[in-house]
Amino acid sequence: MVEKSKEGEIKLAYVDEAGFAHAQPNRNAWTEKGKAHLITAERGKRLNVLAALISTGALFSARFWEAATAAAPVSSACFLTASAVR
Repeated sequence: MVEKSKEGEIKLAYVDEAGFAHAQPNRNAWTEKGKAHLITAERGKRLNVLAALISTGALFSARFWEAATAAAPVSSACFLTASAVR
């Protein structure tokens, strides 16, 4: 694939995604048996960042302020695919 990309036959995209949260999610904690768990689990929007470097040298990035779901990265990947074909 790299050779085909160098020859201009195909375009490759090197994609990475990262998510950032203002408050760290509290998914679990240790509590003594018989005692109540007293730590509140704050939830908030996350900043999800998606970036791709296209083999042509183009750079694509997108930011999403929302819950961490597959919808944002998948929709961005579809946009990226459509953009790379042009």
